[in-house]
Amino acid sequence: MTARFTIWLAAVAGLAFGGPAAPAADWPQWGGQPGKNMVSAEKGLPDSFVPGEKDPQGAGILMETTRNVRWAVRTGGMTCSTPAVAGGRVFIGTLRDGHGALLCLDERTGKPLWEWTAPTRDVPTTIDGRRFEFSRFPRQLGVCSSPAVDGDRVYFVTHRLEVLCLSTRGRPKTSPAAAAGAGAMLSRRCESVDVARPACPAPPAGGQVVGNIGDALPRPDKPAVPHFLVSFAPPGETYAGPAATAPPAQAPPAPATEGKPASAPPAKVRWPQGPGEAEVIWTFDIWDMGVRPSDACDCSPVFDERFLYVCTANGVDRQAESKVHDEFRAVPAPDAPNVIVLDKKTGRLVAMDGVRFPERMFHGQWSSLALGKVGGRTLIFFGGGDGRCYAFEAPAAEAPASPGRSPPDDKPATLKLAWSVDCNPKEYQVFGDMPMITHYCLGDRRRSDGINKKGDGSFVGMSEIIATPVFHNGRVYVAIGRDPEHGRGRGALWCIDAAKTGDITETGRVWCYQGLDRTLSTVSIAGGLLYVADVGGRLHCLDADTGQCHWVHETGAKAWGSTLAADGKVYMPTDKGLWVLAAGKEQKVIGKIILGAPAWASPVAADGVLYVASTNYLWAVAAKP
Repeated sequence: MTARFTIWLAAVAGLAFGGPAAPAADWPQWGGQPGKNMVSAEKGLPDSFVPGEKDPQGAGILMETTRNVRWAVRTGGMTCSTPAVAGGRVFIGTLRDGHGALLCLDERTGKPLWEWTAPTRDVPTTIDGRRFEFSRFPRQLGVCSSPAVDGDRVYFVTHRLEVLCLSTRGRPKTSPAAAAGAGAMLSRRCESVDVARPACPAPPAGGQVVGNIGDALPRPDKPAVPHFLVSFAPPGETYAGPAATAPPAQAPPAPATEGKPASAPPAKVRWPQGPGEAEVIWTFDIWDMGVRPSDACDCSPVFDERFLYVCTANGVDRQAESKVHDEFRAVPAPDAPNVIVLDKKTGRLVAMDGVRFPERMFHGQWSSLALGKVGGRTLIFFGGGDGRCYAFEAPAAEAPASPGRSPPDDKPATLKLAWSVDCNPKEYQVFGDMPMITHYCLGDRRRSDGINKKGDGSFVGMSEIIATPVFHNGRVYVAIGRDPEHGRGRGALWCIDAAKTGDITETGRVWCYQGLDRTLSTVSIAGGLLYVADVGGRLHCLDADTGQCHWVHETGAKAWGSTLAADGKVYMPTDKGLWVLAAGKEQKVIGKIILGAPAWASPVAADGVLYVASTNYLWAVAAKP
């Protein structure tokens, strides 16, 4: 397992902003609601379950060997995505045969309803003469983003660095011959607009209407200019001419290692197939904005009444042995945005942030966004790749939609920065005579010249933010962390007064807890108590108001997912199983469930059911009547 591969196995944990969940409620997005507090009000969730034995023929789980399991589904070869549950359906991202996939399952039975799948993007291996290593990671990870469901639409970020809006209903599968005569949604281009809505005439001669995967649209008059799809016409606006259908892509061969040829594709696995396929409503291509990600595209979108908010995953591309920002450790897109805002109906780019920090970029930007109402305004909370937590003012809901205009014609607004906090304590920023980035790089335990050799969590250094900020009762809770392959090290969990403005590192600090390791986990706050896991496998219970630690539970495992507080219990996923502890000021272990594979995704609860995902399976856990 490669270093930069492992980071993405982790990043991927009333609906009033920051409010509690309602009983028997859906879990429609990462964190359940826009404030991202990992808490559910569901009752009657089992204390334990038996995952069951795997079918030796590869068909899934033998249900007669399970206990307290409503259904179980084999999801894919690597599942990092946390499921979303809404409208009687379960949505989860995964990897299948080297392709990214989003599955839609029946909530009651687990039956596959439809799936979206696409090959990885063909990206350059060098940029400005420097090696660009991103291409290999999507083939190992697939879709890491947790979907966000709003009514009859589901949004997610693909492994191709696209934001997709799909119909939750899907559509029946059609043969290529039938699809050619049935008509297809007509797309608009990012570089120029060749067709106008609502008439939707045929594209220029030689052009094509492209289906599900958001590839470039051919232009005979400008063959050298990429024209990536931005959005599909709204439902009801169709092009009746022939539609191009992409041939099924084959799984790529495993990458070659030095001195060895590339291996053949692995044998086919019997994935459960749904009767339907995805129906794409619109696509927005983040890559086409100039963004160049590090490792993976994992942001989980968040939405409000009108807009969709997404972290772009712009980051550093570097060789692991590098320790300075030079030709071997560069930020390929220093001027690219970190946060974008889209019109959730059309995919139009509405706004982006104006903050840039390439000289302070440690590795990548994988923290999903949260929203919160503060003083009559909506704030967007973003954990940056420089270790700072940012709050931006969201666009006004009454902003004009400019229908029919593409992003180049309709200049996006710049988000107003409300405040920021440096979440690396001052005592973590002592580097001696070496540059900050060098100290950060030498904190990687794998380096022969590294300075983080003990592996006991005592190393002191800077980190980025990977966890999602949580907005709760007017405060923001967020912790710093790194790629777990860097080893253990001192972490810091902050409680921030969200009503302040400016650089509020000092003035906005309510408390800062430094008794934990680096962490990738988003916190759970329930009953005045905060629960958070760290990469060292410890679960911390704190007073949410004061930061006082009540207890710490040692699991002896790796914890890269997030906790879920529900039904008087705290569920904690690890690479060795799912721990269940009693919620409260007294430490009490209820049990541990061995899943047979690591759990990198976070557990969620909806409609009286607990959903638990390992790297290959998804279980719907509920006491049987």
